[in-house]
Amino acid sequence: MVREDKAADASNDIAAGPSGDPRNRRCQPRYAVDEDSILLLVSHGLSLQSHILDLSLDGCRLSTLERYTAGTRTRVEVTFKVNGIAFRFLGMVQWTDGKRLLGIHFVEMISRRREQLAEVICEMEAVAAASAAQKAAEREAAELEHRTEIDVGETEDTELLEDHAPAEEQMKIEEVARRLEQERAKELADWEAQQWAEIQELEQGPKSRGQSINWRLSAEHR
Repeated sequence: MVREDKAADASNDIAAGPSGDPRNRRCQPRYAVDEDSILLLVSHGLSLQSHILDLSLDGCRLSTLERYTAGTRTRVEVTFKVNGIAFRFLGMVQWTDGKRLLGIHFVEMISRRREQLAEVICEMEAVAAASAAQKAAEREAAELEHRTEIDVGETEDTELLEDHAPAEEQMKIEEVARRLEQERAKELADWEAQQWAEIQELEQGPKSRGQSINWRLSAEHR
């Protein structure tokens, strides 16, 4: 199974060991690999079961099942299979963590095998690019969905406030209208009472004056 190693790809130094010696750095990007491999120590005639962790045109990084103790500058042969294609390259151990990890620089690679490896690397690069594009699209879609949820929530809150606002405003308007109507009704009632009082006073006025005149005339005759 092939996958992109983002951290490794960013550094582009698969042969640089834990010490970070710049003399061991490579300029080729590396890609993570998850395949079994065999490491042959040429000068020792010893084979170690190993696992290839990442790969570039210039070398690879391995993890051995047993502790690797041969040290650096050891000539080795690496056999592995990637994308269904078997490879076997001579190399030199560039660094080791003193346990099971080591970086190998390929040497004496013939043109045809390098071209085959380059094709595989291109396929790995295409897969990595497609995976990165898919992840970016998924992140963008998730962010868009999140923003949409926020916008919808804000819109619902606004609509809820707008729904309540007209009702409250209408209640205030109706209350003011009732108060004004009551005041006008009271003013009208007061005015009508005043008018009725004036009418009664006018009606009773002549009668009172007539009665007063008749009383005076009757008194004079007496």
